[in-house]
Amino acid sequence: MNDKEETTRKFDDQPEWVRYLISRVDGLTKTVDGLTTEVIQLRDRLDARDRETKPLNETLEGFRVEIRELREGQESLHQGQQELRQGQESLRKGQEELREEFNQFREEVRIEFRRLNAKILDVLQRHLDVVADISELTRRVSALEAPNN
Repeated sequence: MNDKEETTRKFDDQPEWVRYLISRVDGLTKTVDGLTTEVIQLRDRLDARDRETKPLNETLEGFRVEIRELREGQESLHQGQQELRQGQESLRKGQEELREEFNQFREEVRIEFRRLNAKILDVLQRHLDVVADISELTRRVSALEAPNN
């Protein structure tokens, strides 16, 4: 299994916007890979033209076309890299927001636990008071029922 599949699997339980950003990053990565392949192909074609004998004006025009295509590819590559950086920054911000939300949730759970714990202690104290009262009443009843000595 490749890293992209493992990364995708790790984020399956993430919110929709995180999955969207990951898919955008994957798409941009594929675009960059495609542009890199095109640049390599253009270089290969340029090398093949160099090996052929052509009139100078045809060779120069070919170079101009290749250079223009390379520039366009380079611009697309730069745009893709910029979008990738923006996606990564959005992902970082989203992770930070999730951390903050998680910490807030944890604090709320901690407060609720303390509140419930205080209630439990209060009920326990009341129970002990009732048990003590019952013991006292039992002692008094026993004292009243006992023959006077």
